[in-house]
Amino acid sequence: MPQIGYKQTKEHKKHLKENHADFSGKKHPFYGKKHTKAAKEKQKQAILERFKNGMPESIKKKIKKNHAHLSGERHPLFGKRGKDSPNFGSKRSKETIEKMSGKNNSMYGRIGNKNPLWIEDRSLFIYPTEWTDILKEAIRKRDKYICQECGVHQDELEGWNKKLDVHHVDYAKKNCDLNNLITLCRFCHIKTNYNREKWKKYFQSLPFVS
Repeated sequence: MPQIGYKQTKEHKKHLKENHADFSGKKHPFYGKKHTKAAKEKQKQAILERFKNGMPESIKKKIKKNHAHLSGERHPLFGKRGKDSPNFGSKRSKETIEKMSGKNNSMYGRIGNKNPLWIEDRSLFIYPTEWTDILKEAIRKRDKYICQECGVHQDELEGWNKKLDVHHVDYAKKNCDLNNLITLCRFCHIKTNYNREKWKKYFQSLPFVS
């Protein structure tokens, strides 16, 4: 996403026009086509394989370099909420509303077990009374405030989320045994929503400190 207020120079526009003219609109070789289910699955597996050991250092460095000016207080929209936000009072166009509603929406009718993020008996996984900020802080301290998957330290976190997450190894929110809890960064925590059995066995094999 380009930086807010950024404008392309004439030279940049000329470069894009000269180098991408044959790949725009109907001229693009993939125009009007769709990926098959097999192709989508192949892409998904390739991404999971690439990030199975956490975010590659090359990508971390690239993100840090290219987005340093957009993190925290340096972000042009930092602290701008309500009437101070440039989007305050804006409304979606009729075309956008029509595209997002009814059968035009890609998620139309995909409720319950038809939803790609459906989890059986999710309502049973309710956090118990012992799931407190004190407990989560104790787990972070036990793990030395380091993500046990990618190794990032809590002090290195940027943006609005300044604390590491605490994950239930067996995915049972009621099981708050210390050996069932592990410290993860938000990125690694999100990864654990897929291939749950694999992650469960992996984390259970780690030497936890009770």
